[in-house]
Amino acid sequence: MPSCGKGRNPERLNRAKHLSWRLAHERMNAAIEAGFPLEAVAIAESLLTDRFLSFVNFHGAGFGPEKTLGAVAQKAASICRRTTGDALGEALAADAENWARERNEILHGIAKSRQGVGPTIPAEDFVDRAHDVAVRGRQLVRAVKAWHGKLVRNHGRRG
Repeated sequence: MPSCGKGRNPERLNRAKHLSWRLAHERMNAAIEAGFPLEAVAIAESLLTDRFLSFVNFHGAGFGPEKTLGAVAQKAASICRRTTGDALGEALAADAENWARERNEILHGIAKSRQGVGPTIPAEDFVDRAHDVAVRGRQLVRAVKAWHGKLVRNHGRRG
C-alpha cells in the first residue's frame, strides 16, 4: 500500500477521496443531463486517470498525477498483459486509450482545423458527438471503477 506520508491520517485521506469522487460523479452526471458534455468528458478523464494511476503505481510505476490518461492506460495494459494476466484490465485500458483519442477529437474538434479547412466535426454534429463521448466516458468510468474496486478488495488495500 502506498504511504500516506509522515503525519497524514489515512482515514482522513480516504474520506477526502470519497467526497471528491462523489462530487465528481454528481457533476459528471449533472453535466450530461444539462447538456454540458465537455464538462462530463473532462471529469470522466480525471476519474479514469486516477483509477489507472492507482493500479500502475501499486505495480511500481511511480507515475505522478501529471501523466495523461493515454500514457497511464498504456502502462496499465502492459502490466495486465505482462505481469498480472488480467484480460479484463487490459481490455479496459485499451478502451480508455481509444476513448482518450475520442476525447481529444471532441475537445478540439469544435474549432481547431487545418488552415483553410473547416472544423473536423461539423457544427450540426458536434453536440450529439460530444454527448455520445460523454456517455461512453461515464460508462467506462463505471466499468473501470468496478474492476479497480474488485482488485482492491482482493488485495486488501485502498487505492
